[in-house]
Amino acid sequence: MEQAQKDPATDGILLINPSLSMSFGMQQELLDAVLTYKSSGKKLSIYYDNISNGGYIFGAAIADNIYLNPMGSVDLRGIAISSPYIKDMLGSLGIEVLNFRSHKYKNAANMFSESNMTAAEREVYESLLGNIYDQMIAQIQLGRGSRLTKSVEETIDGGPYFIAADALAAGLIDAMIYQDELDKKLKDDFGFARRLNTLEEYRDYAWAKPKEDLVATIYTSGNIVMGKGTPGQKIAHETTVKLIREARKNPMYKGIILRVDSGGGSAQASDIIHRELELAKTENKKPIVVSMAGVAASGGYYIAANADRIVANPATFTGSIGVVGMAFNATDMFRKIKVNWGVVQKGANADLGSMHRPWTQAEKQLLESYIEHSYEDFVRKVANGRKNLSVEEVHTIAQGRVWTGEQAFENGLVDDLGGLQTAKEHMRSLIKGHRPIRLVDATSSTGKGLSLSMDSPSLLHVLALDYLDALDNEYKEIYNMWKDFETEKVLMLSPINSNNLRF
Repeated sequence: MEQAQKDPATDGILLINPSLSMSFGMQQELLDAVLTYKSSGKKLSIYYDNISNGGYIFGAAIADNIYLNPMGSVDLRGIAISSPYIKDMLGSLGIEVLNFRSHKYKNAANMFSESNMTAAEREVYESLLGNIYDQMIAQIQLGRGSRLTKSVEETIDGGPYFIAADALAAGLIDAMIYQDELDKKLKDDFGFARRLNTLEEYRDYAWAKPKEDLVATIYTSGNIVMGKGTPGQKIAHETTVKLIREARKNPMYKGIILRVDSGGGSAQASDIIHRELELAKTENKKPIVVSMAGVAASGGYYIAANADRIVANPATFTGSIGVVGMAFNATDMFRKIKVNWGVVQKGANADLGSMHRPWTQAEKQLLESYIEHSYEDFVRKVANGRKNLSVEEVHTIAQGRVWTGEQAFENGLVDDLGGLQTAKEHMRSLIKGHRPIRLVDATSSTGKGLSLSMDSPSLLHVLALDYLDALDNEYKEIYNMWKDFETEKVLMLSPINSNNLRF
């Protein structure tokens, strides 16, 4: 977009069936780049064979003209969050789920321990969807409101529009044409003399450029786990700490921007990463700015909490400051399948966590105490990082509750709304220099990762993959997620990620 904006030979951009498989928060960041491009007076048109729900929300905000195949559809329908609950299925197998959570809003394990959505979950989902729905309506209104025949809300409620003519009548699109008819339309839109498939590359022949301040940009995405892993897939503590350490000790970097897209995971791994960022600030005197992508919640917020500045998109999922632990008691299942257990042990708690017997009250209190301690430590670290919030104020907005970026800005959990460019502006103010800032990708892509150990008895040993193959994909996602955390006692894991949101 920046190149197209500066290119004097182009009058506009045509997008053909743009793929927007991204969270709403990430979409907003791309939207900012497109609106900056259009501020130069250039135009943008989009052609679709079919328009997805999220694709229309984005396209409506940016396009001067939207064209649709005559047999195409506009799948505008609103947004929804859905979650499966498998307590009854596990119960039918004879498996009891013990859900240890710091607070009622910390519901990452509810899919295992509940039969239906709890009142606390519904309260949070209603708040989140209400805020994001308002943002969605505003985004459509921004570029399309004056051309719709009804209000945005009424237009959404009338969808999806399976018949292209109905979408045209509603003002959702500007014309029904085939792709081969585009050139004729674009002459009217742009008055172009020729159509380019690529932008020209220009060389800068300036004798000298002003010296730049380099800032290390580290991209962290995925579940937070112990061990090593491939950046972009998981936030493994050894790999991530190595990246931060190399950046903080490199004298050419004036600061670090940490890009976070994670719903959290291991409490211990989160704390180790948090510690390395603290060393960057104290030992190396380098400012830290966090740029939140689609989600930066629970452990994802934990690693961000001590940054000098935190920037989030309005629709980012963040917060979820809380702790959860889970265990399984399969006593009834083993009885059903005629499996008997014999145990010899030395030490009162030697077989703590075994699935072949119920947990004692003392054992439950032991884990509950650990979760309470972890939660208090979480809140204290957030308060230490957020100078504008006391421990008591953090606790009020914590308790496992998830917020949108817009809500988090209002309650003080983030400092500003925007994307990576906004984070760059904050870094400029922290460096207090006059030279241009250049972001350098300091994220390694060479990590090979490793398999996590699976030494202790767990649900994964009971539910065979052959059985899971017969279940819905959502159950498989649950399996894969908890596979990462099988050996963890407590988790800082958000119940919501961008995949939960249907838009």
